[in-house]
Amino acid sequence: MRNLHCGGHFLRCLRSICSKTACARRAIVALFVVVATILATFMIMPSASMGASSQNESNQEQTQSQTKSENVEPKTARDVNAVKSAGTVVKDGAKESNTAEPKNPQTSSKQGVSNVGSAQNVDSTKQPNNDVDVAKDVTKDIAKDAKKSDAARILQRKRRALVSTRAATGKVEFPQECIDKGKNTLPSCYKIDYYNGANVVKSSNPVEVQRGSSITITPEFKFRVGKKQKTNVPEGVWFKLEDGEDPVPSWANFEKDNGATKVQNTENQKGFDGSVTLRPGKWNRGSYTFKIGIYHTATDKKIVYISVKIARSDSDDLTLNVYNHEDSDSTRSEIDDKTGITFESGEDGKYSEITPIFIDSQSKKEPGFIYHHMICHKDGSDGSGDSNENYTVDKVNGLSLSAKNSNSGIQTQFKHVENNKPSTGADAYAVYEKGDDSITERSQSWITGKPQAQSDGTFECKVFAVKDTKLIHIRNRHVPKDVKDSSVSDEFSSKIKDKKSIAQLFVNPESNMVDSSLWTNSNDITKTIDWDYKTIKIVFKSKKKKQLEVKDGDLKLNVYPFKSNDAGSGSASSALADGDTVSVMKGMELKPFIEATSYADSQKEINLKILCSKGEKPKESDASAAGGASNASKTGDAGLEYTKWVDPSKLGFNFPDGEAQTKCTSSEGEQGCPLDGAAATKFAARTYASAMFKSTEAGDYKCVVYALKPDALTKFNDEATKTDVTPEKISTSFKGANLTANKDFAQLAFKIHVPEDFTLPHTGGQNWNLQLGAIAAVMVSVLAAGFVASQSEACRKLLYERRRC
Repeated sequence: MRNLHCGGHFLRCLRSICSKTACARRAIVALFVVVATILATFMIMPSASMGASSQNESNQEQTQSQTKSENVEPKTARDVNAVKSAGTVVKDGAKESNTAEPKNPQTSSKQGVSNVGSAQNVDSTKQPNNDVDVAKDVTKDIAKDAKKSDAARILQRKRRALVSTRAATGKVEFPQECIDKGKNTLPSCYKIDYYNGANVVKSSNPVEVQRGSSITITPEFKFRVGKKQKTNVPEGVWFKLEDGEDPVPSWANFEKDNGATKVQNTENQKGFDGSVTLRPGKWNRGSYTFKIGIYHTATDKKIVYISVKIARSDSDDLTLNVYNHEDSDSTRSEIDDKTGITFESGEDGKYSEITPIFIDSQSKKEPGFIYHHMICHKDGSDGSGDSNENYTVDKVNGLSLSAKNSNSGIQTQFKHVENNKPSTGADAYAVYEKGDDSITERSQSWITGKPQAQSDGTFECKVFAVKDTKLIHIRNRHVPKDVKDSSVSDEFSSKIKDKKSIAQLFVNPESNMVDSSLWTNSNDITKTIDWDYKTIKIVFKSKKKKQLEVKDGDLKLNVYPFKSNDAGSGSASSALADGDTVSVMKGMELKPFIEATSYADSQKEINLKILCSKGEKPKESDASAAGGASNASKTGDAGLEYTKWVDPSKLGFNFPDGEAQTKCTSSEGEQGCPLDGAAATKFAARTYASAMFKSTEAGDYKCVVYALKPDALTKFNDEATKTDVTPEKISTSFKGANLTANKDFAQLAFKIHVPEDFTLPHTGGQNWNLQLGAIAAVMVSVLAAGFVASQSEACRKLLYERRRC
């Protein structure tokens, strides 16, 4: 029993071992099948397909691939002999391996080798009777696979020959993957993009390049089928730069040999991989959108749109200076709105040719021709400066903006020279592309001419430097399709043709230079890059004496009741109005101060005259004859008549006449007569005098004061000598001589009231005033005595002792 039990255990162990051995055998055979399949795939199939489809494979690579494929045959033969001599027995696993092999005609002979190896690893003890049959089957399969490999090599050679033929004729053989999928055009087989570093180049993502530097953008080809991997530029493909929204710039090219060879079309060219080099020069600017065409045939092509933007310069690139003259010497200085520049005429008021004002503008890096303009406006205290009619463009008071040669425009623009600046003999009005030039653009202008005579004054001018930077018009359904783009300089030129726009530009250039509602790039237009301006002051001063205009109201007459401390009218009392009354006690003096001034009539002397009359009560017969009517020229407010007008000296007046008056006149066109106590106020002519009135008789007096220029003085003297002279008759004489009041003469009337002698009223001894006064005096005396007594020591003791009792 024990032996049986041990035998059962042994049998179960053998069955377990056999089961595991069979599983291991099958696993080993499967592993060899997989290895053989992988080797066949990577050594035979890729060689055939790549030889048929790769258009850019070199002849050397084709020879090496062919050599590798041909070397398979000897290896396969040796493997067959090795199988025959091995004497190993192959089990079912070997047959399963042969059955599992793919029947692809391109399968490499290495599969047979792998299978043989698998057969040799099978446990021969399990199949002792099948060794010879299995070996024969393996030998047949290997021979069959060798024939298939020969056919594959023949097909590979034919495809390579076809590729070489098409490459020589300029045609492109597409990869087998594309052909199998029906992708037989360049765009359908390849995804083509241009890259600037890691960024894809497209119209919405422009390439920004600095002026004077270079950037190269390169193409990338990817298969659209299969693994979509990157690949080289196919043989036979050529590239061409083509116009897009903008013409192809001259600085965009296909280059080779470090830029020694530059083309814009690589057809019939060799050595170009489609890379485009961008090299903007010193005077290139703006944005460009153009196309790159990738061609397989004339009709089979791929178009890539490229957008390039040249970087703009920093602010303060544009500078503008205005000098008093061109020569760079110690006397040259900049003109601004504070210092200004003054031009004086001769004694006759005429001006000579001025030393030209020099305007110089420069741009360091940003290209664009610079244009100069000038808007001027005369400062006027009368408010005339606010009118749009008072603005002038490119001229001011006989002066004008001009170029070096005054017949060639309003500025001299420096020309561009595209080579090195010579060390000697360089053009003084040129900017060179290379060399030691530190600027990109420059323009100069001069303000020249002869100022107009008799047009003096101060002018404020704004000098503008404006570049021809492109303005891109907004395009929408409200804008016509044929609308054109413009430039900053063109828009400025159109605005200075409109009076309202001129005023707006002058008052606020920053807000009115570019209309943001019209241009898409209005925010890019920047002061000190695309435009700038300077404000200067120009003064025209004539040495000729001015003839002041004498207008109505030029002559003024003032009469003051008195003059304080003889300090002049600046400290005089308020002036009397026409018809005012002044009261004075009989026997007391009244010193009225009389002053006349002329604002503009500097050559005519002013004389002061006065006529007076004492008021009289009208007689009854005269009143009846007048019929009760009121005569203003004879009857006053108190019912008195002023009929006898005489020289004031006869009525107690002492009035200086003629040379005794203080008179002042000025030179022609000047105002040299100041007021006393107010030197800042000056007149063309002035006369003043102080009169003295001291009447010995009570009554009412009326006086009329006259300020007379020479013509009016003559008429006054003619009338004043007459015995029946009256103010009314004098006025009639003035009117007959066409003399104008407050221009040729002025007059003012005032009254003087002198009361009777002043005496206190007689009230008598019983008058209440006297009695109340006596009572008040007694009370005050008692109060004062009591206060004094209360302050003495004896009185205090007396008062205290009485209180104790």
